[in-house]
Amino acid sequence: MSLLTPEAPPVPAPGPADSGSEWRTGLLAIAVIVVAGAVVARTPAPQLAPVPSALRGVLSGLVLCVICGDAVTVMCVPREWGAAGRLLALPIGAALSGLVLTVFGLATVSLQVSLWVVLAAGVAASVVVRRRRVDRGRGAVTVSAVSQAAWLAVPLVLVIVALAPAWRHGLTTIYGENPDSHQVAGIAVLFQHVPPTGTDVTLPIDTVPSAWRFRYPIFYPLAAASDLGHLDPITAFPALAGLLLACLALGFGAFAVLCLRAPPWTGPVIAAAVGLSVSTLHQVWHPYWNQLWGLAMFPWALLFGWRLVLDGGRGIAVLFGLMLIELGLAYPLALPYPVLIVGALAVAHERYRLAPALLRSRSWVVVVLAVLVLAPAVAGAALKLGQGISQLFSSGGGLWGGDIVHNLPLGSFVGTGGGAVPALAVLVVAAAALTMLPRRSAIALGISLAVLCLLDLRFRLDRQGAYMDFKHLSFVGALVLTVAASGVANWLAAGRRWALVGGGVLALAWAAPALSQGHREMLANQTQVDPELFAVRQWARDLPRQASVRVDVPPSGLQLWAVYMLSPHPVDASQPVLYTTYAHAIYGLRADYALGLRYVAGASGQVRPAPRPLFAIGRPVDRNDQFQLWRIRWPARLASIPSAASQALIEP
Repeated sequence: MSLLTPEAPPVPAPGPADSGSEWRTGLLAIAVIVVAGAVVARTPAPQLAPVPSALRGVLSGLVLCVICGDAVTVMCVPREWGAAGRLLALPIGAALSGLVLTVFGLATVSLQVSLWVVLAAGVAASVVVRRRRVDRGRGAVTVSAVSQAAWLAVPLVLVIVALAPAWRHGLTTIYGENPDSHQVAGIAVLFQHVPPTGTDVTLPIDTVPSAWRFRYPIFYPLAAASDLGHLDPITAFPALAGLLLACLALGFGAFAVLCLRAPPWTGPVIAAAVGLSVSTLHQVWHPYWNQLWGLAMFPWALLFGWRLVLDGGRGIAVLFGLMLIELGLAYPLALPYPVLIVGALAVAHERYRLAPALLRSRSWVVVVLAVLVLAPAVAGAALKLGQGISQLFSSGGGLWGGDIVHNLPLGSFVGTGGGAVPALAVLVVAAAALTMLPRRSAIALGISLAVLCLLDLRFRLDRQGAYMDFKHLSFVGALVLTVAASGVANWLAAGRRWALVGGGVLALAWAAPALSQGHREMLANQTQVDPELFAVRQWARDLPRQASVRVDVPPSGLQLWAVYMLSPHPVDASQPVLYTTYAHAIYGLRADYALGLRYVAGASGQVRPAPRPLFAIGRPVDRNDQFQLWRIRWPARLASIPSAASQALIEP
């Protein structure tokens, strides 16, 4: 039942009846997606050893998301959305699984219990909802096989691409350099043992760091999928990241078809284009876990909000509210983006009665209950959002910083690489694409994009704004690329020779550098947790119980991971990681053992053996290509100095 009578024409179903033309376009879309993915992920000698663990991770994540999302998808998603709507169980399930498991966690129900309760409830709800739909004669809209195959090709290809570093390095692990992943994997382990507000000093991360204490729903799916597949969260991490990439891409592809009026067969191609953009892949492989979750939820929040404004619908209203909650908890700074665009659309279409209609329908009850149940997390997210907004309007306050210290080329945010010229070209195409939308929708989206682009000047002109510029343009760039791709898709589908030639030239002009950029990003990616680090975990298991270890690794992400692997023992560090948001080992020199590097770089850049650690005796107890573990004999003259080593980490 609609809340309002839509002014816009009905949305075309992505899967019309089978025809020769549809089969040709569908097969063309599949071919384009497969070839594009192969170009990005190609590696000279792919290794197949990681396939079993990668497959277990992907299947565990799929089972969790699809079971949790199927019933809600059947109840709330219009049947007319066709093939695109059938894949909504993946993003809806990703969001719901995290939210529901968080509720159980806050109620101090262990994950080993809540996971199976949630899965059982999801299966039962799906059976009941599907049976009621059949009993009421509400069968699904017929969707052609080729249309379904084209949309299914997107997650299949993108998950394989996301796991390309595994095939290249022969190891399913965490890649890139961003130490955030150290916190993510550790929190997933923590949630497998204690509630989200609990503490356990015997675990790699003993409590949720203060900067992450409202983001519980983005850690629970990793913890649950790891538990379900009997995998280390480090091993399951790339598979879950690949599924988030698929959610992200499907969202922008569906938004292009269901909101921007791109031809249905081009939706999967647009999805693949956004998913294979170098900026998107960088966030998968670097990796930025909370930002990746935000990007995965953003297009769906935008899509549900857009269709709510134009069509109404209680189910869509509930989905819009739930996606906003998940987006706000995953990445609060992204929450204003869909709110701005959907708000502008509501004003442009004069939907002043939408809010009263929603209140009368009581759809808001579900969202309000969700907010109340998740109150501690919602309060933390609201505080984070308030701090971020206050920085925008404070001339004297510094912007948040991170691992990005120089402004990245603007072209990388729209996939092409390069500076302002290619980015401006894509923006011009996007502006031209707006003219194909209904006038009011075009004005609302155009003004919103203009505001978001102008906002970036605040970051680009600030000496400390590179990190926030990267965050902001990751969202804006993906949206601009989607709008531009929708315009090109409409030109290609126009059938006129000039439009076909022009659209083809633009598509090729984007694809050539974009796929090359994505491939270079894959080749530049290195393992963050390698076999040498896993060996340190085994060394720790072999040490005497309660033996302490001094970590002599220089302050870095590598030191954080070394401390992570030594979690069964008290640790200290001669040079702990300071001035970050990461929990770290306490400063200290006294311990029973010392873990140091095997090789170090000299002043001239040449690699040489690392010096013997302070007070080390004999030969190394254990050694591999990266680390050495030594026995320490503490001098009798320093016996009065106590050991500071502890299993509890220092919270910044």
